[in-house]
Amino acid sequence: SPEEDAIKSIVLQDTRVPVLLAALRWIYEIPVHPSPDMLSELYELAKRLKIDGLPSYCVDRLKREVNVELAASTAKVAYLSHNALLWKAAVRVGQQHWKEVSHTASFLALTRDAPHIAQDFSLSIHESVVLPGHKSFA
Repeated sequence: SPEEDAIKSIVLQDTRVPVLLAALRWIYEIPVHPSPDMLSELYELAKRLKIDGLPSYCVDRLKREVNVELAASTAKVAYLSHNALLWKAAVRVGQQHWKEVSHTASFLALTRDAPHIAQDFSLSIHESVVLPGHKSFA
């Protein structure tokens, strides 16, 4: 029927509900201030769904709010967005607090989900380590 054809559905199995709600608030121009720990996931959702302005908002917030817990996820967003300033901010936190950063949930997730980004991030933090033939992001 025409009514059934007009109804479209989107299945987002890999997105937490608070992240989806933040994206919907942004789309419908409802004030939103997502918690810092969801910014990288929100960035990835916004890029995947092509939500205007939201990826830039997430990058700007991460630049201001990067910390030990967010360093690895911030590095991932920096890598995906090709944002050198954001990358440097994440690396700076990693250099200052490597022991803590290397044990965070976001770093462990990065090593599992994007090992090439985790490698670039780790090597950038320990800039004296050079792998022959390896090209770093930064």
